[in-house]
Amino acid sequence: MATRMIQGRSILTVAPNQPDCFRTIGDAIAAAAGDAVVSIQPGTYRESIVLDRHITVSAAGPPGKVRV
Repeated sequence: MATRMIQGRSILTVAPNQPDCFRTIGDAIAAAAGDAVVSIQPGTYRESIVLDRHITVSAAGPPGKVRV
């Protein structure tokens, strides 16, 4: 999966229909190191997530377009 670096932080992108992205939020969280950013593209994600380390989870796009 593609991981970008911005200002020393890894950014992992979640998008179920885009190439080189994580398909689920849980998969991205599992792959994220401490202080990483998980960027979630618009869509509905039918899953439960557990945050077990210091990471940032951020919804991309307009308000209300990411649902978990």
